This record gives sequence, C-alpha cells and structure tokens, in this order.
Amino acid sequence: MIELPPSVTVVLGSGGAGGWMFHLGALRALRAEADFNLVDAQRVIATSAGAGVAAAVLTGTSLEDTGDVLMSPPSGEERTEFVEAREANRDRGLDRLMPVAPQLASQVLRNPLLAGSGLLPAGRIPTVGLSRAASIHANHPWPPSLWITATRLDDGALVVFGRDDLEVPLAQAAQASQAIPGAFAPVEIDGERYVDGGLLSPNHAELALETPTDLVVLVSVQSRPGLRATRMQARRRLDTELTQLREAGLATVLIEVDDATNARFRGFPRGDQTNGNVIQQHAARLTRAALRSWAAGDLDTGADGEPDNEANGEVATPA
Repeated sequence: MIELPPSVTVVLGSGGAGGWMFHLGALRALRAEADFNLVDAQRVIATSAGAGVAAAVLTGTSLEDTGDVLMSPPSGEERTEFVEAREANRDRGLDRLMPVAPQLASQVLRNPLLAGSGLLPAGRIPTVGLSRAASIHANHPWPPSLWITATRLDDGALVVFGRDDLEVPLAQAAQASQAIPGAFAPVEIDGERYVDGGLLSPNHAELALETPTDLVVLVSVQSRPGLRATRMQARRRLDTELTQLREAGLATVLIEVDDATNARFRGFPRGDQTNGNVIQQHAARLTRAALRSWAAGDLDTGADGEPDNEANGEVATPA
C-alpha cells in the first residue's frame, strides 16, 4: 500500500463523457493503491467533467454508482427537456444563429478558444443531464474541500464556486462548469451566464497554489494525444501550470491519457457501459504506474528542474 502525505490536493480536469470515466478509474486506483478517497483530499479542484464526478462522489455517491449513473442513457426527463428546448429554439427564427457573446472576440490573441466560443450561437441542449449524478444528493451541503471552476460568459472571467463569494447550489455549479458553448445552454445564476470552466484552462492546476498542500494529484484528460487545436492548447496550458507548481516546490503526480486509452474516447457515448468500463480500467492502470513511480522516487528533478518520466513512457509525473 502506497502512503500519501497528510495533505493532498486533487485536480480533476475537463474531458467530456470519456473524462467522466477516466476520472472514476483514476479515483478507483487511488483507493486501491493508496487507501485514498476523494473525501480525504485537502482540496479538490474540479473543472467540467471533473466537476460532474467530484460533485457526486463528495456528496456520498460511490465510485461504482457514479459510473452507473453517468453511463446510463438519457432519462425520460432529459429527453423531454431536449425536445422542448429544440422546439423553443426553432421558434426563435434567425435569432438562434446569433453569437452568444460576441464581445469575447476581442480576446482572440489571449485565448482563441474563448473568443471562438463567444461567436457560437447559444447551445440548445438543456444542462439537466450534466448534474444527474450530483443531483442524487441535491440537498447535501457544499463539500468544504471542493472548488468548481466556470467561465463567466459576458466577460470571459474565471469564477471558482466554493472559493468565491457566491451562493450556488452544487448541482447548478456542476452544470455550469460542464456547459460546453454551442452545445449546452449557458447556466444563469443570479443574472450572470456561466459556461464550461475548461475554456480558460482544462485543469486550472495553478489554483493548487492557493491552498497549502504536500502533494498534487493532477488528472489531466484534455491534454490527451491528438493534433486538434484544443488538444495542443491544452498541452501548452498544462506545461505552464506544471512549471508553476514545480517552481513553487510542489510535488505533482500527473496522470494523463495515453494512446491506447485515447482510442477508446473516440465516439464514446453515454449508454456504452462496455467502453466506459474499459476507459476506467486504462485510467486505473495509468494511475497505478504514476503512484508507484512517485512512491519509488524514480523521478528526479535534477539540477535543471526538469523531471525524468516514468520508465514505461505511460505517464509523465513531474516532481
């Protein structure tokens, strides 16, 4: 059994439906290899898919039940809301094609993904399904360790529910963090519109610097292999955040998607339990490798501060 230090920050990043499964597999491996559960974390920083998982698990839903709920096909309520939203969208005529936040185009040099998202029409898919697991314990108080990131749509600012002075129901925060622009409708909270927290960073690992901690366990899904602009931007942002953590002297266990796991993400739909379980198994394998490498002290930052990667090439684990 691997012994983790007393204070651990867990970062669960964005990654879509496949990200849900990857996070669950990583958390299962942490439980099996280190007797560590998410409730043991000093801080949990959750973005998009990570928010959906963290909100459920930290309010008492088991990893197994969370997986079953997230993999199940859309409920009758979700289907009804989707049909109603589609019909309402048709009634809007040409207005439905208008950019949801054109003012964000001015940020194209700083963040092309954010700027492009503002030029998309408002999403028409209701967000009810994005908090389905968290809604199991809808009346549960906000977990004190949990920070959920979202993007304020009107100005592109980062908002951290749980840290900032905002009273937001947990399920609604999970919806906002996962509301992908152009697909899902923005989530309105106290007159402000919020969308996916992953627009500004797929992980927001730099937030770990705000809480004293001995170790950061960073599960980065969106930085998985691929030549899409979003993947490349995610990897650049991840490198920046890892550098920030390293310069602050924070040991970091990095768990990323490898090529074999990435192949399982393609076209993964809800309702595909077989593939969902396979993604979890891959994530558990990668997490075990990362934890064992960290515990064995195989990673040496050396004089240049650059880490040596895990010998099998499966996981890069900066210290």
